[in-house]
Amino acid sequence: MDTEYVIAYFVGGLIACIIFGCITRSINTNKGYEGGFAWGFWLGVIGIIVVACRADNRHYYDESAENSALSAYAKEVSERRIMDDGGWKCSRCGRINASYSTSCACGITMKESKNWNTKKIEVAVHSQADEIEKYKKLLDSGAITQEEYDAKKKQLLGL
Repeated sequence: MDTEYVIAYFVGGLIACIIFGCITRSINTNKGYEGGFAWGFWLGVIGIIVVACRADNRHYYDESAENSALSAYAKEVSERRIMDDGGWKCSRCGRINASYSTSCACGITMKESKNWNTKKIEVAVHSQADEIEKYKKLLDSGAITQEEYDAKKKQLLGL
């Protein structure tokens, strides 16, 4: 008789934990975050309160609404407000992120984003130097003329 009560309490508690987990996951998703089930499952009502008090993280817009001028203006105002509050723009995908976000939705961190353009420039300069060096070797070996080398060098350097 006692084991039946224990099993009933266990099953009832498990069902309650699952319900709280689903509620917190739903609130978390509506605020623009992923997951959140564990907050409600393990903490119950406290987990719901914690997730409900989180700041809104929705920075996406409906594609059909993006075509309207009003929506574009609203997006611009929203992005300007985020940037004024200390936000940052991802160098890889161009997304505007809030100041409390340490990484962008594309997977790059704020620190990597700051170095992203520098890496591109280094790669471009390195590849240009390699190309010029390759054409210099062709010039030295007599495979191309001085005029061809000069023209290719100007083209690579963007002169």
